[in-house]
Amino acid sequence: MEEKEINTLLNLKNYLLSNIKSKENQITMINSEIIELNNQIESINSIISSSSFSTAANLLDAETAAKQADSQFDNMKYSHKIYSKSQELLVSLQFKTNSIFIRLIHPDKIQLTQEIYINYFVKPILVSLKKIEANLTPTITKNNYDNQEYIDTITLNNIHNFESFEYICESMKKLILKDK
Repeated sequence: MEEKEINTLLNLKNYLLSNIKSKENQITMINSEIIELNNQIESINSIISSSSFSTAANLLDAETAAKQADSQFDNMKYSHKIYSKSQELLVSLQFKTNSIFIRLIHPDKIQLTQEIYINYFVKPILVSLKKIEANLTPTITKNNYDNQEYIDTITLNNIHNFESFEYICESMKKLILKDK
């Protein structure tokens, strides 16, 4: 082979290697974008889950689920409902995929303000639960009702045992029904 042909082949080889490197960088960037998009979808799903309400027929109460469970707790969905003395549904709690979703059905009637949440839920309940669930991360959503801001939903992420769910259910019941 002549020197001219060898140079042409070397140039072609360098061009192809450069293109391969460029494509690898594009793949890395696209993978990063896919991960970010999936994280955003997870956030949206969390908001939808915490803001949605399933009918009673679709909810499985925790006692029945525990008795029927043949698989691990992590794969199960548990729910609990809190009713007023007049049998009005006030709160729906659901454990699913290591998160507890607490939905206040009528936030304007329950009137759970951020101050009440901190003083009567975070300090006495979540602080003690954090000893068991070290990675516990709570989030809340609030809305305005008649110029007053009340909590709509509470989401507790990184919950890994059923006792924590039971503890939250009992604590919410005491908090919500204390004045009702």
